[in-house]
Amino acid sequence: MLCRSLVDVMFLSASPIADRFGLQASLLAPTLPVMNSSIRVVNGSYASNGMRLPFIALAVLLMGACSSNEETFTAEDKANVQSLEEAYRTGWIANDSAAVMATLAPEAVLMPAGVEPLVGDSAIRQYWWPDDGSQTVIESYETVVDEVEGSGDLAYLRGRGSLAFTYRDTVGTVSSLSSESTHLSIARRGEDGSWEIIRRAWSPMR
Repeated sequence: MLCRSLVDVMFLSASPIADRFGLQASLLAPTLPVMNSSIRVVNGSYASNGMRLPFIALAVLLMGACSSNEETFTAEDKANVQSLEEAYRTGWIANDSAAVMATLAPEAVLMPAGVEPLVGDSAIRQYWWPDDGSQTVIESYETVVDEVEGSGDLAYLRGRGSLAFTYRDTVGTVSSLSSESTHLSIARRGEDGSWEIIRRAWSPMR
């Protein structure tokens, strides 16, 4: 039953309802702080169906991971997944790239709206912290967790976030920006019992 509900969430998000979350020119995309690469696309607009493929991909991942005999997901597991989300948030508030990356699995895949999936450590770092002389400083980042469910060593977390930050481009121009978004994370428990994010997708709200 749980696995079915996880997949239902994905396909609902991939339906025409997701068209509501197209990015306008005045918005930036994340859950996470949309870093410099997102800034560079702010003058354009994301296609309204930009989130469909990422969410369908997440659904396929869940379908493959779910078995007919669902395992227990305890209150402690739920609290640990929520703690993982909080560690991700506070890492951004501290502008601590190491702390943010510590919440992600080495093979994590990020799926920002309208952007090709970012696979693995190197691609993620280049997206969030490009070596082009630009700089993003997070001023505030608040999140609300709407749902946490899981089965065995796999869990998902759905929530919303609001972000304020300053961005200095490659020629030194500084802008104060903000965004609101909805996000979905898939987390996995490792052999040591700790949880890490293996997939994360987000879309701006308008």
